[in-house]
Amino acid sequence: MPLSPDVPAWINYLVVLASGVFVAITTVNTLLDDQPDRWAFSGTWILALAHVAIPPLLLWFLDYTEVVHDTSFFVALIVGFGYRQVFQGGVQGITISGQTPALWKPFEAWVQRAIQGISVESKQYRDRFDDRSKRRIAADPAPVSKLDLLATAYSADPPKLAANVNAARALFTDQHLNTVLTDLFWDDLRQSKPLRYAYLLRDDGLVSGWRVWWWFDKGRSKTVISIVLLACLVAAKFVGPLGINKSEPLFLMYNQWRVLKRHATERDRFRSVAYLDARLSSIDSSIDDAAKRHAARTAAAQDLKRPPIQNAAQIEARDEEEAFPTPTNPLEGTLGRLLNELKFSELPETTADRIVGLVLRSRSAIRDDKTVQDLIGGLWTESGAVRARINRGLVQIQKKAYADHPLPEELTTAPQSGEAFEAIDRRVRAWLDWWEKRLQPQKPASEASTPIVAGVVNGRYVVEVPFASNSADRPTELNKPLEELGMLLKENAGWHLRVEGHTDNIGSAAANLDLSERRATTIVKFLTDDQGVPDEQLTVRAVGEGEPRASNETEEGRQKNRRVELLRTDGEFSKLAGR
Repeated sequence: MPLSPDVPAWINYLVVLASGVFVAITTVNTLLDDQPDRWAFSGTWILALAHVAIPPLLLWFLDYTEVVHDTSFFVALIVGFGYRQVFQGGVQGITISGQTPALWKPFEAWVQRAIQGISVESKQYRDRFDDRSKRRIAADPAPVSKLDLLATAYSADPPKLAANVNAARALFTDQHLNTVLTDLFWDDLRQSKPLRYAYLLRDDGLVSGWRVWWWFDKGRSKTVISIVLLACLVAAKFVGPLGINKSEPLFLMYNQWRVLKRHATERDRFRSVAYLDARLSSIDSSIDDAAKRHAARTAAAQDLKRPPIQNAAQIEARDEEEAFPTPTNPLEGTLGRLLNELKFSELPETTADRIVGLVLRSRSAIRDDKTVQDLIGGLWTESGAVRARINRGLVQIQKKAYADHPLPEELTTAPQSGEAFEAIDRRVRAWLDWWEKRLQPQKPASEASTPIVAGVVNGRYVVEVPFASNSADRPTELNKPLEELGMLLKENAGWHLRVEGHTDNIGSAAANLDLSERRATTIVKFLTDDQGVPDEQLTVRAVGEGEPRASNETEEGRQKNRRVELLRTDGEFSKLAGR
C-alpha cells in the first residue's frame, strides 16, 4: 500500500496486538454468549489467546512472504481488525500465498470443539452448585419446608409437583425422604425460573449470598478477570520501569534485524542505521569521558595521596590499582552480529555497505581490536563484491586511524571476483599481520635527526621527545637534557616536579592514557634510578591524547604531541629554562 504511512515495524506489531486483543474479546463473548460465566474457564482464555496471537503472526507471515511491508500502518490496521477476511481472500491487494488460507478451516473446527468443551464444563459447573446447595438443605427439615413453599409458589405446574411429592412421601421416610423432596422442589424451581432460581433461594435464606455470587452471578469470572487486571497493573508498576531500563538491548536486536532484513523499505533501513549510528556515537563519547575521568582521578591521587615511586614492583602494583577500567565491550554487542553476517554468501551488497559504514563512522570501532578482526574475518565470504567492500573499508580504517602504519601494496588492491581459496587466505593473513604489527612501535624516518626541544611553555617545562608511535622507550637523545635536569633537582631539594605524559590520537583513548603514563614513568625512572633524584621530588600524571599542542592531522603535529611536560608544583619553573 504505497499511500500508507511508513512507521517502525514494532509500532505496527503493537497496533496489531492491541487490535487483536479487542477483536479476541469481542469474538469470544459472541461465541460463548449463552455461557454467562465463560471467563471462569481456562478453555475460554486459551481460545482468546489463540485469537490474539493470529494477527501478529499473520502480519509477520505476510511480510516474510513479501506480500506486504510490516511497516505499513494501514496494513497493520487491516490485519488487526480484519484477519478473517484476509484468510478468506476478501481483502484486495493482500493475497496469502500457497495453501495457507486452507489452515483457517481447521482453526475454525478447533474453535467449535473448544466451544463445546466450555459448554460442557459450564453445565458441570452449575450442577456442582446445585448438588452442594441441595445437600445442605436436605440435612435439615426446616429448610426443606421453606423450599417446599418457595417451589410451590413459583411452580409452572403445581398439580404435577404435588403429585410427585405425594408419591415420594408414600415411598420414602426419614432422611432419605428429605433428600428426594429437596431434589423435587429444587428441580421444579430451576425449570420454572431458570434465570432467577438462585436469587430466589438467596432471598429466602436457603443459599448464602456469596455462594450465589460465586457460583451463579459470574463471581468466579469476575475474580479471574480481576486477578488478570491486577497482574497487569503490577507489571505496569514494577516490571514496567525494569522493562524500560532493559528495553535498549531489545531495541538493539530489533534494529540489527531491520538492517539485515531483505524485505524492508529504504526508510525503515534508514531509521535502523541512524539508531545504530547514534548508539556507536554514544559509545565513543562514553569511552572518551571515562578516559578523562580516569585521568582526572589519577592526577588527583598523584598530587595529593600517592607516595613517591620506589621501584619496579611498586610501579607494577600501582598500575594494577589504577588501571583504566575495561567493562564488557559494548562495540561487540552493537556490531558483532552484523559483522558476523558479512560472511554470509548471499548478503546483499548494499547491506554490506551499511555494516562497513557503521564501523567507519565510529571513532572507537576503527580502533577496537575485536571489531577490526571481525571485519577482517568477513573477507572469507564467498561473495567477491562484498569482499571488495570490506577490503575498501579496511583501507579507510588505515587512513583514518593508522596513517603511520602503511599498508602493503597487495592490500590496497581490490579483491577480484572468483578468487581462489589460497588468494583469500593470503589476503586475510596479510591483513591480520598488518593489524598485529600496527601495535608495534614505528620508528620515524627522521628520528636520527629529530632534535630534543626543551623550553618553558605557559609556565611548564616542555620536553618534545621523538617518541616512536605507540612507544614509551626513552630515546638516547633525551639523556643529556635529563642529566641536566637531574643535577638541577639535586641542587634544589625543595623542588617538587610533576611529570606529565602526552600522546597523539593514534589508537584508543584508553590505550593512549596508559601509554602516556608509561612515558612519564620512563622519565621518572631515569631521574631516580640513573641520576639519583630523590623519589619524593617526583610524581607522575597520565594525560593521554586529551591535551594536544598541535593538530593530529599531520605527522609533524603528532610528533609534537608525543611529549612529556614537567611542572613545578611548589612554585615557578622559569629557572629551569635557562639551564
